[in-house]
Amino acid sequence: MLVKGDVKCLGHCNITRRFPLRQLPLRSMMRLLEVFLNRIEFEAKEFMDTNYKIELMKQTFEYYALKQNIEYTGAKVTVSTVHGAKGLEWDFVFLPDMEKSLFPNYNSLCGECLFRSDCKLKINDGNEEKFINELSVFYVAVTRARKEVIFSASKTQLDRYWNVKTTNVSCLLRMPGIHLKRFDSKQFCVENLAHTWVSL
Repeated sequence: MLVKGDVKCLGHCNITRRFPLRQLPLRSMMRLLEVFLNRIEFEAKEFMDTNYKIELMKQTFEYYALKQNIEYTGAKVTVSTVHGAKGLEWDFVFLPDMEKSLFPNYNSLCGECLFRSDCKLKINDGNEEKFINELSVFYVAVTRARKEVIFSASKTQLDRYWNVKTTNVSCLLRMPGIHLKRFDSKQFCVENLAHTWVSL
């Protein structure tokens, strides 16, 4: 409803209260929408006319840019995929499961690895394109952090049959410039960091 050049609250205020907790993904999207509409309605009141607000809304939805409002939600923790985090930044980024067959994933690079459990990175003509694709995703992940990237890895993981198996730290964490320090058989860290975290 447009009234006298301003966008009025269309019932979107506190819309997240209408969705039960089990619908958390939907609640998260609705919260982003609520923040976006409130920003247009209240924060931009003085310098945006109605036509500009409508155009901004159209562009936001056409270019999937609603996520650019995440920083205004007031959330202390944001959970996202690497692809969903493109274009966003946080002071600290935590990347879990930096293990063989998880990051990089089995279907892209690890399934064809000649080293299997050793998880050593060897680039050749057969895997160069896949490596570049995985490296691009890794680059997006680590460059989301303004201050620090923290990785976690485990020495065991469940296979597709739910059996516990031994695994290894991702080959991406063994690239030049990343130095792991082994604390015991189950923990890794970079010097000057505590316990099980790995940081660039």
